[in-house]
Amino acid sequence: MHDRLFDIEEWVVDKLPFIALFIIILVAIVVSSIDAEKWNYGVCPKCGVNYEFAGYVGHRFDTWCIYECPECGNTVEISMDEHKAYKERMGK
Repeated sequence: MHDRLFDIEEWVVDKLPFIALFIIILVAIVVSSIDAEKWNYGVCPKCGVNYEFAGYVGHRFDTWCIYECPECGNTVEISMDEHKAYKERMGK
């Protein structure tokens, strides 16, 4: 029984870094898809007008960009990574 317990502990120690890395990657994918949904290709879902850049909000480890709809005032806060991708797509 002791050998079996040792094998389980060894397996957990060997596999734990890979499991943790998988979870981190999965969370990053989910978070980026949520940003993409909120961003809606830069178009306000309420009135169909393109968002305009309104400013930055700095957090401890990340910077978020705030965009506002000029028609209805709807705001969206997205990560700096999505902001950079948008600027590259728009050629700015």
